[in-house]
Amino acid sequence: MLDSGSTMEIVQLIIGIILLAAVNFLFFKFFYNRFRTLNLTREALKFDTIRPIYNALKKEKTPEMKLINRNANQLATRILVYEVLKKYGKTELFPNEFLSREKASESYLANWLDANEDYDSLPDEISHFETKELDSNTTVVIFKFNTFRPHVLSDKGWLFGYVGYDSSNTGFYAEPKFIISVFSDSQLNDTDIKALHSS
Repeated sequence: MLDSGSTMEIVQLIIGIILLAAVNFLFFKFFYNRFRTLNLTREALKFDTIRPIYNALKKEKTPEMKLINRNANQLATRILVYEVLKKYGKTELFPNEFLSREKASESYLANWLDANEDYDSLPDEISHFETKELDSNTTVVIFKFNTFRPHVLSDKGWLFGYVGYDSSNTGFYAEPKFIISVFSDSQLNDTDIKALHSS
């Protein structure tokens, strides 16, 4: 019969094995995810972030609302979340506070900046400036955005970006007709915007 000392040693051994297995599992998972995502493009990484939402929808299950809310709140993944929900006819799950032309345009512009070789990152701050009709066919949503050091454009302060839509296309998350910025702290006039998006 085991005495209390032997029993305690067995319990400690079991706890030690469980802890060792947990640490090894976490270690393996961390490096597996690092290795798996190492060669993914920026766009593929963004999709990888929302993959749990996509996988749930694909299996005809409702994704966790905290995942939808968290990713809809992120500039990089907001559009992807909406597009995946739209694909599976579940746009009613998209958070109402992000269901606007301005919030969609904010994400479109941020992703455009991230892919633009002259900017090459998401902005650290972005703010809706105004929405106006450029002409009878085009609506432009204008933003100011900013980035922190050590970004090469951080010293320029707040810059302007423009997201244009066909005026007849009123969907909140409609694809823009154009996205432009000349990375200037001065707002472009209508003639300049027209010239830039036409070129």
